[in-house]
Amino acid sequence: MSLFSRPKAWLCLTLLVGALTNSAAMAQSDELGSLREAREAAQARDQARLQSFLEDQEGLEAALEEARAAHEAAEDEQAALEAQQDEQSEQAQALAQRQEEQGEALTSLLADLARHSEEIRNELGGDSWLTLEADALPPRLNDVDVLERSQIEAVVDSLATLTVNTGRAERLELPVADASGDIESHSVVRLGDFAAFTESALLRKGQDEESSLAEVPRTPTAISDLLAAYHQGESREFAIDPTQGSVLEALAQQPTLWERFQQGGYVGYVVVVLGGIGLLVALAQYIYLLTVSARVRRQRQNLDQPSKDNPLGRVLERFKEMDKHQTPEALEARL
Repeated sequence: MSLFSRPKAWLCLTLLVGALTNSAAMAQSDELGSLREAREAAQARDQARLQSFLEDQEGLEAALEEARAAHEAAEDEQAALEAQQDEQSEQAQALAQRQEEQGEALTSLLADLARHSEEIRNELGGDSWLTLEADALPPRLNDVDVLERSQIEAVVDSLATLTVNTGRAERLELPVADASGDIESHSVVRLGDFAAFTESALLRKGQDEESSLAEVPRTPTAISDLLAAYHQGESREFAIDPTQGSVLEALAQQPTLWERFQQGGYVGYVVVVLGGIGLLVALAQYIYLLTVSARVRRQRQNLDQPSKDNPLGRVLERFKEMDKHQTPEALEARL
């Protein structure tokens, strides 16, 4: 039985391989046919487009002119880029030549100026009152390759201006943020590098160059009065905080009477209520004593007519009813 089954298996395997080969060949022929059809369709489209151009002579000439114009524009752009490259090369050569002419002395001078300029900007840029105006600080020279005369003059002028402003009191129009955050233009008086203030409040400055001015919260009343008088030209006195705002900040943090009352909580409320009641009782007693004292003084001026609305009058009334010929000991006992 195995002898007959083995040839059948080989026959089935042969038929299966043949079927797979035929299917692969058919799939390959289908792919080749689809590629051939796509190529023929593309050739047909190109042929139709070429035929349309041949039939439309004006369109062909317009397309040709457009291509020529694009070519000329590309050539012009290339020429401009080449000219720009040549100009930049000449500038680079000129800069290199000037650097060689300057030598080590001017190079070291440029390095020193750049370092000092950066130090001044870092020192004054955050909290100095001298930098309220735009471009008050010296320019940056870190990216400068060749030192120019104008750059030296700019650094010298800025340093001279900063030095002069340290001893000047001047009035400026600057944007100021109030306690609610609204920014409006105010007349600001700047006293050198010591302080800046408006008519009613001292000012504080942010930590960067772009930050706007803001009013110091809760400026003390005494200082506000001095500011108003100085701002209006009525007085030459002014309060300066030598600690650059630390003392004023401490004064601003002092709570008011109402804030202290709120800090007491329920215990404070009870104490205040009891104190108020005691104060009312003491006030009533004080008024009573004043009234009695006034009645006694009035009674002393009129001893012949005793009145019962005061202690002296009641004593005199009691003494009037007694026998005047009694001994002092008896009178004392009766009283």
